[in-house]
Amino acid sequence: QKCTNFHTIVQISIVYYINIFFLCTVFKIVNFFNTIIGMKINVNFFLCLLCVFTFLQCNEERDKYYERPEWLEDPIYQVLQQEGRFNLYLQCVDRTNYAAILKGAGLYTVFAPNDQAFSAYLKEKSYASVEDIPSNEIVKIVAYSIVYSKWALSHLGDYFQGGVYVSGAFKRKTNLYSLPYKDPEFNNQWVIDQNVEGGYNSSMQNYKYLPVYTSTYFNTFPVPLTAYDYNVFYPGSEFTGKNVQEGTILNSDIPASNGIIHEVSTVNEPFENIDRILKDESYSAFKSLLDYRTVTGEFAFKGYYELPEYLDEYQKMMPDSMMNSLHFKYYSSTAFSPLLENVYSYATGTYEPEKTGNTLFVPRNDILNEFIKTKILKYYKTIDELPLEVISTLINTHMVTDLVWPSLYENTVNATGEFINGEGSRGRKFDDAGILSKKVASNGFVFQTDEVIKSRYFETVYSEIFLNPAHILLNRAYVNFYETGLREELMKSTLNGYLSERYTMLNFSDELLAEDGFSYNSISNGFSNSLMTTGAEDRLKRLIRTHIFTGLKNNEIESEVNDFSKGKISNYDDWGFTVSYYGDAVRFKNNQLQAAGNIEDNTYVTLTKVDDYINGTVYNVDRMLQYSSRETAVDDNRWQDLKLWKYLDRARKENPNTSLFVDYVERCLKNAETDELDGINAENYYTVLIPNNSAMNQAINRGYISPLALVTSDEKENLAQATKFVNAHFLQGKVLVDDGLTYIYPVNPVEPNRLLIPTLLKITNEALDLTNERTFIEVTKTSAGLLNLIPQDVKSGSKILVDGAFGTTVNMRVQRGVVNGSTLQDNFRSNRIACKAILHEINNFFIFEEKNPEE
Repeated sequence: QKCTNFHTIVQISIVYYINIFFLCTVFKIVNFFNTIIGMKINVNFFLCLLCVFTFLQCNEERDKYYERPEWLEDPIYQVLQQEGRFNLYLQCVDRTNYAAILKGAGLYTVFAPNDQAFSAYLKEKSYASVEDIPSNEIVKIVAYSIVYSKWALSHLGDYFQGGVYVSGAFKRKTNLYSLPYKDPEFNNQWVIDQNVEGGYNSSMQNYKYLPVYTSTYFNTFPVPLTAYDYNVFYPGSEFTGKNVQEGTILNSDIPASNGIIHEVSTVNEPFENIDRILKDESYSAFKSLLDYRTVTGEFAFKGYYELPEYLDEYQKMMPDSMMNSLHFKYYSSTAFSPLLENVYSYATGTYEPEKTGNTLFVPRNDILNEFIKTKILKYYKTIDELPLEVISTLINTHMVTDLVWPSLYENTVNATGEFINGEGSRGRKFDDAGILSKKVASNGFVFQTDEVIKSRYFETVYSEIFLNPAHILLNRAYVNFYETGLREELMKSTLNGYLSERYTMLNFSDELLAEDGFSYNSISNGFSNSLMTTGAEDRLKRLIRTHIFTGLKNNEIESEVNDFSKGKISNYDDWGFTVSYYGDAVRFKNNQLQAAGNIEDNTYVTLTKVDDYINGTVYNVDRMLQYSSRETAVDDNRWQDLKLWKYLDRARKENPNTSLFVDYVERCLKNAETDELDGINAENYYTVLIPNNSAMNQAINRGYISPLALVTSDEKENLAQATKFVNAHFLQGKVLVDDGLTYIYPVNPVEPNRLLIPTLLKITNEALDLTNERTFIEVTKTSAGLLNLIPQDVKSGSKILVDGAFGTTVNMRVQRGVVNGSTLQDNFRSNRIACKAILHEINNFFIFEEKNPEE
């Protein structure tokens, strides 16, 4: 036998070398007698004698080293015997293979129930003695009581990280783990549960973890948990800060040579995982969703995958099983797997079964069935007709990828992004939430409820797209364009913490999309348009956004657009004006709407109200709002915005009051060949303020601009002066309609009635150290809903470099109503809708006068 301890090796080596020295001396003596005196001495005798002597000395030292120290504790098994109050527990241990473990080497923590606890257990189970307990139950009880590693009471609320203890754990890994079983849901074949996300890893097992509720763990939360959180699950037990399931640790840290013992007041049986708990008939409606099979008979959310490479291993482990095949069972498309014991933390991206778990809320069968019938199947006959995403969303709405402790209930968000109480911290607390039952699972919590958790997918304006088969293509478009955030935008509500957001959606059917030329290719996962050569998806995005109107509704402001009967300003023949989510101006009257393209075609979009939702209102439309002329234009012009110049040119013909300003625009900005205007970006939005002829003549008379005849390419100073004047009246970045509201729509919740908007005018003045300096107009609304437009100074600190002012002394006003004497239909002086623009006649003009640098 090798002596492996260094100290022992040193001792034996000393003995060995002493004996070598002695041997050498003996040889010298023998040689002396043989050569000098002539005596004949047998050397072999001395060698044998020396070997025996050395061997005896080495073993004596080794045995002395390996003698059991008097101070060393006995193994766990013997300590339990000596304590004298764990006899029934030891009888159980003796019926398993774990007796050898508790008697041998290693490092374990045993949560040992005393005889009193075991007697109570036997009585509860109606067992006369330990011998009456079935063998498989005995094995579970014993294995579940033996925890890996040594965990003193002071560290039962900790976990190891980087070799040190860190607070924040409440479960300890036991010797009990899942084995293959016959699954009646899979033709009674042998199945083993997945042990990693989406799969099976032979190097891991689905170990069971024993929960230990300590004050250390409860205090790791920002708002510490209390006895209340424990007693929700164990109402008949006292919280001691060292509870093991419904019992407590009576005596802790009993030392043993191979670990430590905690005496507990209860016999602890392993919890079932969430998947097994759902087999109870009271959860059957929800379980039927998890077990849903497609029309081809395949499971939609769970699966079975054959594991032939592990069959032999488990056949040897379970020789009496007659196992002839093996599959692992797993879940997919659900927020978490109800059967995964090795809990995966989505917060950290690691497996943390000792620290966390998952939570499932299960509506009562009748309540869930009624919800499916009235809400989910509103447009379908059977659940088989539903898109799978609808069913998976309903499942995931009731899943939380964390433990929902009762004290944390009102701030908890589910896997689909909603507060489980519907309102967050302002909403109901756990005791008022209709929780019918509470169960601890081996991998989380299960709560049965008397209501379905509200989902933004089913309760917001977007639900009409999500649940209506008339909008399958439209829903796909939202999913494809998810990066834009529009789908998430339309689901903002109190359910996910947005208290004021309101939306009005005008939904167009897939049939209308098809009429417009759109189709979806599932292989390329993209949209195309048979009537267009390019830009199909850009057009679709714009169409979608043009049919959405945003608003706010709170104690300070109500800007929801949900009344399309008429506008607030009678001067516009009862037309109301607003701006879509995309930024296009839209007008409405008698529940009919027109965008720029509809006005060109003289077509109307008629609305039919669908319903009110938690965050707004939904209407269906009989045709789409169009930004371009689809019926009167030809070829590619049917898909393109009509150029801004065309609307300006039309305005000066239909409204002579605006002719002079438009003449200056033509002279200063227009490209004669392309009708493009310098500085106008086709991707931007504009509000064009057109000083009427009276205001223009005052500007000419006061020398702010030269007469039109003198504004030529040959008169560069005159042209530059006029160009600056014209550019100051093009406001860029926003379409500002004259809507009669007392706030600026769409509303900025920070400043509902103030907007700084840049003009096209940029000033370069070397003497003032200005290079392409932008100029701004402040926009506000009066209490009567009139637009206030105030030019802003350009300053350096308190010094004015450019003076922004009005050209005349009259108040700047948008000129409302029909053009005087006009016989043209809807020939308004303002609110003239253009593509990505609006034109207003005004009675004044802006000037931005550059100061003398020496002033």
